[in-house]
Amino acid sequence: MKALYKKELEQYFYTAIGYVYLTIFLLVCGFYFIMSNMDPLKGDIRTFFSNILMFVMFIIPLLTMRSFSEERKGRTDVLLFTAPVKDTTVVVAKFLAALTVFCAGLVLTLLFVAILGLYGQLDIYVVITNYLGLTLAAAAYIGIGLFLSAKTESQLSAAAATYCVIFFLWILNYFKPDFGGGNLLGSFLTSIVSFITGFFSFSKRFSTFAMGMLNFSDILFYLSVTGAFLLICVRELDRRKDL
Repeated sequence: MKALYKKELEQYFYTAIGYVYLTIFLLVCGFYFIMSNMDPLKGDIRTFFSNILMFVMFIIPLLTMRSFSEERKGRTDVLLFTAPVKDTTVVVAKFLAALTVFCAGLVLTLLFVAILGLYGQLDIYVVITNYLGLTLAAAAYIGIGLFLSAKTESQLSAAAATYCVIFFLWILNYFKPDFGGGNLLGSFLTSIVSFITGFFSFSKRFSTFAMGMLNFSDILFYLSVTGAFLLICVRELDRRKDL
């Protein structure tokens, strides 16, 4: 596991992807920090974190799109299938490598937090919960991205599909179904659909972290989504072995 993880992590920086990702991430985060806090002289850092989460949806596919697609296109995935390592090990190593690159960029944003702490008011609990929420959300995004990368040999298709799924899960809470009619069945269906969309909404789940609160159900939700997509990614690799 350790050797495979190191190989996957190094691969991000043998190519330009790791450098491009970190550069774009830090530039955009710096822009958000200036616009959200420095320019209006606001000490509330929650807007900064909310903007980062929105941006992460767009940039995470950059980390995951090549994970399996590139190997599948170059037919080097055969080496994975014949190597003396379990598919679970391969998937987890790729997941941890992508998450490490994400966390590296996130750690560098502590500079912005330090600046705000020196020259403004800072709620440390809000900072901690937002960083935790961002990490958990990114882990779920990466899990989704890895699975979709394993489904196609096109990096662009994998990136586009990942973005679409993530965006859909983000906006779920904004669907306000109304089956109307004022009857019992209509009200029941409206309540059921509203509950389902709210339960699976990434934006609603993150809102508690943004406010500086820890909710075990939200933590469990993100971990469950991450684990579920990593599991079906392993199953996808198993299926391709049998073809």
